[in-house]
Amino acid sequence: MPRKKKVEGVVDIHGKEYKTVAYRTNEVRQQYTIKDGWGIETTMLMNDETKVIMKASLVDPNGKVVGSGHAEEYRTATRINKTSALENAETSAIGRALAAAGYAGTEFASADELANALLNQKEDKTVNKAIDLFDGEVISGTDWHHHKISKDFRGWGKLVSNKRNNSPDMEDATYDQASKHPKALSVLKWAAGDSFESSRSTEVFKARAQSIIAEVAEASRENDEPFETPF
Repeated sequence: MPRKKKVEGVVDIHGKEYKTVAYRTNEVRQQYTIKDGWGIETTMLMNDETKVIMKASLVDPNGKVVGSGHAEEYRTATRINKTSALENAETSAIGRALAAAGYAGTEFASADELANALLNQKEDKTVNKAIDLFDGEVISGTDWHHHKISKDFRGWGKLVSNKRNNSPDMEDATYDQASKHPKALSVLKWAAGDSFESSRSTEVFKARAQSIIAEVAEASRENDEPFETPF
């Protein structure tokens, strides 16, 4: 059986055809031009520090809405959304508006939407929130502390059980447990500072260490106890 010819802008996934928003837009422009009075209008319904909601409409020369669509993007959903949530929401909204007007593949969702959805599944939202700490934002809350540190940093066990720290009981500790243990807390303090250079595999560990140290420092200030942060 001959292989189906690949068309740029059309993505086949498990037998379902997804068109990119750019492809759909070109289809519309070929038939309904700007010169004739057709337009694609977008409206921002919400844009705050948490999420962006956009509405898009395909409008005919008489101002009648032929198709409309909405899209919502959370800023912490992916690394891309950290800087481009507005653009992604607008693109998705336009794609859904065009699909509502009949310009879609075999699926209502666009290839762009599908790509974003797959990216959201792969990226742990907790990880992205942790990475945000490197921009100076400290995120607090017990949800940061229940994870076992060894899952974020494989070298944790060796650090806490060496001769200097001598705390083998902390090898399998959670962040919350480590924050209450003097030796383990000192290791977290070291990890939060400049002397520990994180890599891609340890950036979450460093970010969470910074979060813990920031919270401990804040609690110490409230109790008039000295505690110097390394950052």
